[in-house]
Amino acid sequence: MFTLLLFILLIVSLIVLTQREKHQSNKAYWDRINAIEEERKTKILFLALEHQRLLNDK
Repeated sequence: MFTLLLFILLIVSLIVLTQREKHQSNKAYWDRINAIEEERKTKILFLALEHQRLLNDK
């Protein structure tokens, strides 16, 4: 009986650790996606400002 309880505890612990790792890797993925998106927005803003400056120079 005690062995069975230890086995169940081991299985539950493995499931919890797996879910935690999955969540952390998922969070890292979305953090990278968000950083890329912010960089893209910054580049677009810079290009728009540069375009406006060129138009004003004419």
